[in-house]
Amino acid sequence: MKTIKILVIYFASVFIGINAQTVNKTTVSLKYTDILASSGDSLLEANQTTKYLNYDFSDILKAHRILGIIGDNYQRLQMKLLRIEKNENNPAEYIVCGQSKVNHVICDFKGKIIVEKIQETIRFRHGLDNRYKGKYLVPGILTAKYILYEDSTQNNAGFFEGTLHSLWYIDNSKRLKYDDMFAFSDRYYNNAFVGIWQSYENNKKKICNFGEYRIPFIKSDFDIGSGEFSPNPKYKNNGWQKYGYLEEEW
Repeated sequence: MKTIKILVIYFASVFIGINAQTVNKTTVSLKYTDILASSGDSLLEANQTTKYLNYDFSDILKAHRILGIIGDNYQRLQMKLLRIEKNENNPAEYIVCGQSKVNHVICDFKGKIIVEKIQETIRFRHGLDNRYKGKYLVPGILTAKYILYEDSTQNNAGFFEGTLHSLWYIDNSKRLKYDDMFAFSDRYYNNAFVGIWQSYENNKKKICNFGEYRIPFIKSDFDIGSGEFSPNPKYKNNGWQKYGYLEEEW
């Protein structure tokens, strides 16, 4: 039990280190800093990258409905990862193309995700009512760096840079799967991008975090939803006025 506690502390410290450069006020309470919280998994420290690098994680990494913020005022950021392809010449690298949107400004971007570490976890529960028990071999987490360059010829362009964590599992047929076993949980989120956006024009950096289901590393007063993400009305004028209206979704 002592070993498990040490690993949990270690994992949380890794996430905190990732976001240290973007959150200067250490007194600020942050939410969604532990991507394993919903499942209660314990992280195994061994790096198993060699074991899993030949798998193609492109479908796992291609987040669909992304929630995001940019800047200290938690301006709404919308992201589309339109294409992710594994680099045939480098199994640790994935080529990314997509679009970002802040207010009414849309920018195209291209970049890459570079796998740094792949680890297995110990799972004590197996989804809702243990429905996945006996239906998979091993769960795990992928850690990668990402850098996404917006088109410099477009307005207000810059680049995104940071660290990505993604949950996966191997099923009984030894196929790689997106880990949504705990998507029913209030604390569940996946494909957590934590980092900064930096302007080409003036090199100014802004906090920029995004992910699926929840936004990682956010102030405790921002996401007030219990069952699902819901932005606090105090941030409404920062791009969240029409969040949730299908006709307004990009």
